[in-house]
Amino acid sequence: MGFSRLQLIEVHQMPPRTSKLHYLVPSSFVNDAVCAGIISALVNRYPIPTLIGYKGENEFDAVDHLAKVRVINRFLKTLPAEDDDLVIVVDSFDVLAQLPVEVTLERYFEMSARSEKQLADQRGITIDELHDLGIRQSILYGTGKICFDANPNEPLCPFVPGSNSAQQKFGVMTGGFSDPRYRDSRYLNSGTIMAPVGHLRKFMHAVQELVEADDVIVPLNVTSHGRFRHHMDQWFTATLYVRQEYHRALDMNGGKYPGNLTGVSDLPKPRKSANDTTEYHIFVDFDSSFTQTQCHNELEIHQLNYSNHDLTSSVTEDFMNEGKAFKPHALQMPAT
Repeated sequence: MGFSRLQLIEVHQMPPRTSKLHYLVPSSFVNDAVCAGIISALVNRYPIPTLIGYKGENEFDAVDHLAKVRVINRFLKTLPAEDDDLVIVVDSFDVLAQLPVEVTLERYFEMSARSEKQLADQRGITIDELHDLGIRQSILYGTGKICFDANPNEPLCPFVPGSNSAQQKFGVMTGGFSDPRYRDSRYLNSGTIMAPVGHLRKFMHAVQELVEADDVIVPLNVTSHGRFRHHMDQWFTATLYVRQEYHRALDMNGGKYPGNLTGVSDLPKPRKSANDTTEYHIFVDFDSSFTQTQCHNELEIHQLNYSNHDLTSSVTEDFMNEGKAFKPHALQMPAT
């Protein structure tokens, strides 16, 4: 079928499409916490939040945390031509938006670019060459300070990559194993997600496939660790993230894992074939630039007021318990 000259001119003159931002709140019911989260997003100028899974029943009922995976998949399927749109997904009961939307967008793109540059530098290649390998950093998750799985030999724990944060991010006690408040925040937390629609659609489909293939059936009324693990979206999400990082390390080191495997009894699943996807473009927010969980972060979450003419706040209390090493200092506050 041919096109007339007029048709070609019309196509050529069509304005480029502007990508949109979607703000999704998965929840099968509404309470004060859900309303507070929605209002916080509106106050900070995010798009009107979309409540997905409302009044969901059976497999879409939020009593099962895996309902979140199912309702996200169902919604993303309604956006077939919107692959370049961005989407933010937040847990409905415990996420409050505090950064203005323009700050969040700016930080997301900065973090993605910086993270991709680090991966390219590790391999001695350009970012374009990194993309040619199929590697990107586009699906951003928040982080927590403790491993989700209680068994230290599970792949979820030993194969989580180290943080690239400053060595003394939490003061002189950074890294202390006895007190999780001083640990690096490096374990994937599925409570907050930001990603292009197309990439997240593929990844959430893979998460749901992993859920459906799970051969451990645990009734909802069972309260053991097995019930906790096999009815949580975070366990399945983190499993694919860890598998991605494990195979990235293998590919970069000639098929040999560069870390110490002493005492590790279980490895992430190997690739079954060349078509077995392990790269999902997932990366995490080591520095809490995009989102921060409250759990084990109590020392660093404080209300700071603008106290000076230059938009700084004076930190005069030793929040990190540094003792003699602490010195009062000024902290630059956001200007937007």
